Amino acid sequence: MEAIYLGDFVTDMATNGRATVGLSQFLRENDVYRLKEHLGTEPRVYYVAGHGQRVEF
Repeated sequence: MEAIYLGDFVTDMATNGRATVGLSQFLRENDVYRLKEHLGTEPRVYYVAGHGQRVEF
């Protein structure tokens, strides 16, 4: 379903196999969050809320 993007911060690109986007711009333009970021673990997985969903912790 091409919903998962894999990206690289060094090349600043992400792809889902069909489309390629600029990673930093994609993260800036979408409502993204990281789980348990408050613990200082610096997670490298970003989740994008979709279809008007609200993100609440």
